[in-house]
Amino acid sequence: MRRLTLALILCLFPCFAFAGSGFWPGPGLGKGGGAASCDPSTKEVGTRDVGATALSMIAHRMYLYAATSDCTGNLNTAYWYYDNSGTGSCDVYIYSRAGAAPDSADALVGGVTGISSGTGSEWRSSSTGVSGSVVNATGYWVYTICDAQMASKRGSAVSRYYKDGGTVGSPPATLGTGWADDGVKAPISAYISVGP
Repeated sequence: MRRLTLALILCLFPCFAFAGSGFWPGPGLGKGGGAASCDPSTKEVGTRDVGATALSMIAHRMYLYAATSDCTGNLNTAYWYYDNSGTGSCDVYIYSRAGAAPDSADALVGGVTGISSGTGSEWRSSSTGVSGSVVNATGYWVYTICDAQMASKRGSAVSRYYKDGGTVGSPPATLGTGWADDGVKAPISAYISVGP
């Protein structure tokens, strides 16, 4: 019986010792086969595309567009594309998305306030105070608002919603009602990267 036990141990040890190492598939004793962490240089909620069409963002108007997270992780750095017109600051936040249109079921996940305008057409960013986490393949809303009329860029992939009367630095806890679809498929060039 002892010989049988010893034989089993000797046969099964390589399966566990090398599992997850790349030499043998499956979970290992050391570096497991868990999911890779998010790389914030390539993972985000929103769009990294700089749209071809200019967009004049009206002061204190809240803008939304739907996006899907491409990784499970923590919100990292918020980006907004400034198109060299106007002076002020903008917020970028992420909200949960319960349906096809924004409503009171959509809650604040996290984001950042105070992304300042620049000196040329460029991505502007901030990671100060970013918190919250997102789940891979889950739908969210990307929310932007500026404290002055400034230019950005817009794409052409998904519908954009808006509502006037927002306050920079004070994102609502939930999106609520009263959002209007502006009738064009024009997501604003803004996103928040996702990291480990």
